[in-house]
Amino acid sequence: MPDPNNADTPAPEYDMRPDAEGWTVYDTATGEPARVNGVPQTRLAFSMRTSWCMR
Repeated sequence: MPDPNNADTPAPEYDMRPDAEGWTVYDTATGEPARVNGVPQTRLAFSMRTSWCMR
């Protein structure tokens, strides 16, 4: 796993992909689901109407 305290370590980049029950946000370098406070970001609901990127 990259060391976030090392200035030479690239910042993680994320993307979304559909999964069996919604959407997964994943690290593009590892393919692993992103985690927020230890919770994997999987099976997420996604609505264009409520998406932050549509504001």
